Parts: sequence; C-alpha cells; structure tokens
Amino acid sequence: SSIQMIADTWQSSHDTHPLAALVPITKGIFESAMAVLPPGSIDQTTQFPEAVKSAFSNFVHTFFDKGSCLSINIPRDMVSQVQLAVDQNNVVLSVLDGAKDEVLFLMCTDVFTGYRRRIETRNG
Repeated sequence: SSIQMIADTWQSSHDTHPLAALVPITKGIFESAMAVLPPGSIDQTTQFPEAVKSAFSNFVHTFFDKGSCLSINIPRDMVSQVQLAVDQNNVVLSVLDGAKDEVLFLMCTDVFTGYRRRIETRNG
C-alpha cells in the first residue's frame, strides 16, 4: 500500500540519520495524517489547515523564537526553516519533523549532563 511505502521510506531515512541509534522511532505529523486520511488525499506539499495556522504560529513563537523563555535549544538552521515557513505562509505538514527529531535526541541523550561535565573539566 502507499502508506506502507511511505512508512518504509521514512524508516530508511531514519536508519541513516546520525541520531538513529539514540532516538526512538517516531512519526511526524505528515506520517500520522497519511495513516488516517484516505489514500492520495495528502502529499508532501499539503499545508496545515487554515483553521490551525494561527495556533501553529503561536506555537512557533513560543518554542522557536530566540527571545522566548520557552525556546527549544536546536540548531539555528532548523529554527530558521520553521520560522521562514510561517513567515511565507508555506506551512507543510512535515515542517516540524527535523525539530522533533532534534528534541527527541536532546531528551534521550541527557545533553545537560555532558555539557556540565565539559564545563567542570574546563574549569578544573
């Protein structure tokens, strides 16, 4: 089926991701939508529904804006990609997938402990 083909393709890309051994497999919004919507009703260019774009924009400002006290600590290029999509009103269903994977990596690898050890080692 087309859903299985998409799942296999996604799994292949996950297997080659540098974080694959450290992060559990998760589905993004696009893959989840593919599983519940009729075949052929969405594709990689499908946008978030207009009814939720305002809420999505608020979500992005809360968790992606540099000055936000709730901003997630992910690479700047990922943040820029999501913010650009919102600014250009081109919010496809998969726009958060890279950020989701990065956040899962941070949650699964306890990066704070590694950061603290580096600081302690550097400071003597």
